[in-house]
Amino acid sequence: AFFLLDRGVLKYFISDEPGFKLAWNSHVYEDIAVGKIGESGYLITAEPSNRCRIWNRSTGEEVASWSLKEVHPQMVEKFLYSTATKSLICESSDRIISVIPCEEIEGQGIKPISGPQVQFPGVLPVLIRNDSCLAYKDERAFVIYNLVDKREEFRLEDEMHAIDRFTFTTHHETVFLAFSNRTIEKRDLHSSESPPTSWTAPARITSLAMTPDDKTLIVATDDQKLTLWSTSQGILMHSIEHPVTKQM
Repeated sequence: AFFLLDRGVLKYFISDEPGFKLAWNSHVYEDIAVGKIGESGYLITAEPSNRCRIWNRSTGEEVASWSLKEVHPQMVEKFLYSTATKSLICESSDRIISVIPCEEIEGQGIKPISGPQVQFPGVLPVLIRNDSCLAYKDERAFVIYNLVDKREEFRLEDEMHAIDRFTFTTHHETVFLAFSNRTIEKRDLHSSESPPTSWTAPARITSLAMTPDDKTLIVATDDQKLTLWSTSQGILMHSIEHPVTKQM
């Protein structure tokens, strides 16, 4: 399944689930943030005003709506939902990540509850390890934050070069980091003693993606090329000209 955003307007949700495509295509909502609520069958969207809607992914019906402004006044750009901690992770327009506690409501998905929030500067949040940890980047560091224990598990900083992008292997044992100087670095997250493997991309890196078998790293660069690299050896295998500039 995937979403198509056109100038901030959510227009399509393509899915194998019967009925949803037609139901969704009959509506156009100016929602700018989209997130999946675990495997529950619900979808959450947010308007620029932070009015949130919960949708049934099987039928395309709106089942609930509420305002996020009381607990999160900033405009939301990205949603994630941690099933391990029942919390909504919001990336806002001011580059702050917030972890908001929620309650799960039968037939209505989720709703934020008042309570202490965790906030930190960062962008590109990704849930890993069965939703128990959050990976993200701040101005100079790559961070893995344990949502259950509420502490940082891993932090990597580079004083010379910013970390622009990152992606993981399937089981989150290895991370690939893209730096502002075009360097790609492969790190084993289970062994701090293992030296990282690195190689250099042909231009500034704008996106990273991993193939399902973990054998190939796909790198998009600002010279409008896709390059395919062997993850085991760091060898360039193929190059394709394509105007890709956004995170995959």
